[in-house]
Amino acid sequence: MFNRYCFLIIISLILGVSCSQNKQNYAEIINIDKLGEISVNYRIRDVAYEGNSKTIYLSEVNKDYIWVYQDFKFSNKFGGKGNSNSTFQLLSDIEVSDTGNLLALDNLQKRISIFDKNGSFRNSISLKNYSNPAKFTLGSDDLLYLYDKDEQEVIILNLLTFQEFIRFGKFEIDNPEAIRFIGNNLTITNSEYQTDFYNSLGGYLTNYPSLTVKDSFQNTLTLHNNFIFVNGQPRTPIIVSNLPQGMFLKQNNLIIFTQNEVLIYNLKY
Repeated sequence: MFNRYCFLIIISLILGVSCSQNKQNYAEIINIDKLGEISVNYRIRDVAYEGNSKTIYLSEVNKDYIWVYQDFKFSNKFGGKGNSNSTFQLLSDIEVSDTGNLLALDNLQKRISIFDKNGSFRNSISLKNYSNPAKFTLGSDDLLYLYDKDEQEVIILNLLTFQEFIRFGKFEIDNPEAIRFIGNNLTITNSEYQTDFYNSLGGYLTNYPSLTVKDSFQNTLTLHNNFIFVNGQPRTPIIVSNLPQGMFLKQNNLIIFTQNEVLIYNLKY
């Protein structure tokens, strides 16, 4: 049970002092400019990105380390196997909050640990009430979306109260590669790298047969045949040595990654 002091610290670390605002006016994507890329000699499990400091976080397949790159250069590595606040038993998902902190989900210890950009532990969120917490994402309106692998469903939690808001998809969402909240939609990428879209309350919207995201203006960006398509039109070719396995938006940045490469683009409106 969190005391009031810890509760306020966690909320401030995750949410910051200002509330998110939905953009109402439409804007067209004019250009997609490449900011940079990195190549690594290990297999990437997941990627998180903080755009203000150009900080890239990578988790490694079958490892419990988090690699940190700033301005596309290696800067730090932390984590590893263990039971301490800064180590993991099974690192299964990572994401950056709006305040710039890194959140890391430990599947076996059933907790989300919060780190600053230097990898220093700040606090944690207990997930002991859930059978097999495997994936998560942060949404708008103070919501956290948690995927339980045993129940094959998504639980929406209120970060202000740590109470469940709603559940959806029970025994229907089978071991997704990623869940992310992007542009007011929840996206779930399956093992074949198709993308299902849901609204913020878990209502099913549509499916795309390839990696797809929508920005806050509902522009659709799809990755197909090594081209970035914007609203169905090919715009920017990508050059990679392996098949892309993930794509997401963070602010106005588009992040694409393969098993050993990360490419970051900036969207100009």
